[in-house]
Amino acid sequence: MRTILCYRRKSLVRQDSDLISPARQMDAVNAAVPLLGPEYHPEWYEDIDGHRSGRTEEGRPGWLSLKQRLNGPGIGGVACYSLSRIYRNVREFLCFVDELNRRG
Repeated sequence: MRTILCYRRKSLVRQDSDLISPARQMDAVNAAVPLLGPEYHPEWYEDIDGHRSGRTEEGRPGWLSLKQRLNGPGIGGVACYSLSRIYRNVREFLCFVDELNRRG
């Protein structure tokens, strides 16, 4: 069994229609993980209590917990609705990509 570390984050909603709500993010990722194969299962991490900015990792305990879990056995990848749910800071995102590459 391989674990896909899944993440969702609540955004600041400026309009009545929340097009990337936490529920929509979860539904989309849960629909995609089985396409990887039957040996993959999702493990969820979230920052959905109020607005959690993606500009920094600060103030996102769910994301920080996911990053710590990367060291665990059987991790098959990281999934999210869109890259903007993980980072809005390009430098931090590229550091994360480097970290993933080091881990294979």
